[in-house]
Amino acid sequence: QDLARALPHPDAILAERRQRLDHLGGRLPRALGANVQKKQLALSRFHLRPAALQREITVHRREVARLAGAAGTALIRRLGELRTRLDGLERMRRSLGYVDTLKRGFAVVHGAKGVVTSVAAARKAGALEIEFADGRFSTGTRAAPRKKPGAPDPQGSLF
Repeated sequence: QDLARALPHPDAILAERRQRLDHLGGRLPRALGANVQKKQLALSRFHLRPAALQREITVHRREVARLAGAAGTALIRRLGELRTRLDGLERMRRSLGYVDTLKRGFAVVHGAKGVVTSVAAARKAGALEIEFADGRFSTGTRAAPRKKPGAPDPQGSLF
């Protein structure tokens, strides 16, 4: 649980990038409009034929499309990098969590007052519940308390 709290939340990782994308997306139409007006003003000083103007417009449209495509590609690449990093953090979290440890043959011993970590505490508890990867097993004279229904999984999840 301590480890899970130390890991950043996936939404927190992506929130800043989403906000920046929204901000830049809002600025793009104004910037494009201002650029078009600037170019129109520059072209109005010259007496050009319609065909020449059409060629200039076509060139500028292609350039805008190329720049927009490059920005989208960079964003997609960055999101992929963040996803890879997040997947790595999730694998690390799982490998350090106790559920995977149980799968490797270990067990968690629970008593009336929580997890039992010593022989003395086990003798004092009287009843024990041993948690394995595939379930729990009770032993002793009185049943050890179970987790309350609906309690969150101590392993946690990023999704």
